[in-house]
Amino acid sequence: VYLTQRHGFGAAGAWLPSLVHPFAFGLLTALALPATWRQAGCAAWGAVNVVFELGQHPSVGAPLAEALHAGLGGSAPVSLLADYFVLGSFDGRDLAAAVLGALAAAAVLRRLPTHQEPAHAC
Repeated sequence: VYLTQRHGFGAAGAWLPSLVHPFAFGLLTALALPATWRQAGCAAWGAVNVVFELGQHPSVGAPLAEALHAGLGGSAPVSLLADYFVLGSFDGRDLAAAVLGALAAAAVLRRLPTHQEPAHAC
């Protein structure tokens, strides 16, 4: 609700960050990867976003938080992550936006020319 009230994006502001995150990080990761791995980088960011969104589902959040505490203890980072899953709100539009963002990044990369290594003369 906060995002839709504070900017000019309207209703899209609720799910736009979920689209932009895997899109931007997929492209940024592609800069550090060889050409053959760039699509995998986009898929990885899409998967991370999907997992974090699914972790906020009411039937998943509390058991996941308990498993985190049981497996990793009660340190501040673990507690923050557990709180993210318990206090977050699952939204199917965010899930769809994460997948679309990763697919859009992969599509952009497919359209870019690939630079090949120059052939070495023998």
